[in-house]
Amino acid sequence: MKLEAKIMLAATGAVALATSLGIAMGHYLMANTTAMAGGGVMVLVAVLAGFYWFNRRFIARPLSGAISQIDSASSRTAVAAAQISSASKSLAEGASEQAAALEETSASLEEMSSMTQRNAEGAEKANDLARQARAGGDTGAGDMQAMNAAMEAIRTSSDDIGKIIRDSAQCF
Repeated sequence: MKLEAKIMLAATGAVALATSLGIAMGHYLMANTTAMAGGGVMVLVAVLAGFYWFNRRFIARPLSGAISQIDSASSRTAVAAAQISSASKSLAEGASEQAAALEETSASLEEMSSMTQRNAEGAEKANDLARQARAGGDTGAGDMQAMNAAMEAIRTSSDDIGKIIRDSAQCF
């Protein structure tokens, strides 16, 4: 064989060997890349599982508990607000009733004051009439005494006249 043919045959063999080596190397790299990718996926899954666990344990549970406590507190606040509202309504009704009763009492006191004023005026008139009656009685008593004195004087005069008439009748 000629040297050229031998070189050609060696070159073709080298190309074939390089091609086979490239294919083998590609398969190796693909296998290792797939393994690396599979390992990467496993690492990614492990990281995601760790993140899920961490999130669930240190964020979601406490946050859920806080939300539950806030919900419970808001329920208690709503109940307390309803009780306060009910008490306020009751207090307002009681205040309205007391105001109405106070207004009635005030009107009654005003009426009683007016009646007391009229009674005082009536008592003053009665007192004036009593004074007038007393004065009339005193005057009547004085007049009666004067009349008694006059009647006594008349009787005395009458007795004297009667004596004079008897004395003069005996003289005749």
